[in-house]
Amino acid sequence: MSKRIERLVELFPGATSVADIGCDHGYSSILLAKKGKAEKIIACDIGESPLESARNNIRKEGLTNKIQCRLGNGLEPLKPFEVEALLISGMGGPLITEIVEKRIEEFSLAVFSPQSDFSNFRRFLAEKMEVLKEEYLEEGGKFYRLFLAGKKEKKAETAARSYVEWEYGWIPLQQKDPVLKALLEKEKRQYGEILEKRQVEEVRNKLAVIEEALGFYREK
Repeated sequence: MSKRIERLVELFPGATSVADIGCDHGYSSILLAKKGKAEKIIACDIGESPLESARNNIRKEGLTNKIQCRLGNGLEPLKPFEVEALLISGMGGPLITEIVEKRIEEFSLAVFSPQSDFSNFRRFLAEKMEVLKEEYLEEGGKFYRLFLAGKKEKKAETAARSYVEWEYGWIPLQQKDPVLKALLEKEKRQYGEILEKRQVEEVRNKLAVIEEALGFYREK
């Protein structure tokens, strides 16, 4: 079991029912069931092969009474308001947005781990839900962003954020997330090396954003 899947499940506070979208081999669904995080779990995937693998893994764990497997694209296998919560990871930010944007009001809780376009995904999520937690995780030399979001009050307005907060996340910056700091220091070295070879304005601007982010860690 990967550290990322374990942390995603830990981050999820629990719900009556949850859908694991893009469940792949069913590991997240299995861990959700083992940890008692939901009474009903629906594992969905667009591919028949990974879903069959998930079915076999669920059967081996003796969890067929807790986890249903459904074939289909995105949220299509789910009836409207069938589940209370969502878990989606391992997809790009634009794809997650496309999957959930028309039905996001159905869910009171969601855990997401997008693989790309993080700034735009934060903007989308902050507009549609309340971002309760965001943290960084490093595994196998790769950095992951993990989000927990809840239902947004209808009257609540999206808070004004600075560019660096949209870029790296206001919660991990304010909480001085040590994994984010490691990422920032790595990016600073990488972009610094590029700037030494070629004076590119875009790289210089990126370094300025990284320095601004690192400034959060110098604040008391």
